Amino acid sequence: MRECDETDARLWEIAENLHRAELTAQERAEHIAEWVRLRGEKVGQLIPPGGRQPNDQGIRKAARELPVAGDTDEAKRKNVERAVKIAAIAPEAKEAARAAGLDDNQSALLAVARAAPAEQIAKVAEIAERRAVEPAPAPLNDVETEEQWLSAIMRVWNRGAPQWRERFLETVDAAVFDRTRAGAA
Repeated sequence: MRECDETDARLWEIAENLHRAELTAQERAEHIAEWVRLRGEKVGQLIPPGGRQPNDQGIRKAARELPVAGDTDEAKRKNVERAVKIAAIAPEAKEAARAAGLDDNQSALLAVARAAPAEQIAKVAEIAERRAVEPAPAPLNDVETEEQWLSAIMRVWNRGAPQWRERFLETVDAAVFDRTRAGAA
């Protein structure tokens, strides 16, 4: 029986965590990038600056061994490369993306990753502003109106950071949420 060192244990833990559906795109990217880094260290080879690697190491190996989306080996490899790019986002920009509700949006995270590190927080703000929910167009009846507005409110609420939600609740009259205090029958 083979003994497992700390690196092997962490590689196994990362692979197991990637099977969990509740990871955000940002969390998945960080796990995959860490797996690639640890695997490279384990075999004594870090990812070279140009990105080229032997077939059995790094990105290609991650694409084969980890539960990465993709119908082909090439698609899986591209997804691992994207994960490594996302994981390289500056920590402050990652936190800003999390606060803006963009941490589960791979295309937004890749756009942030393409920006220079000093510009990544501004890129997060720009993307978040562009994705602000616009009012639903006037529907045909009141039921449709209520459904569209509720859907829009829920999208914004689910993307909001905890401090934003708290501020929202402080701003809105409690009677809106408590029909007994609003005098509704």
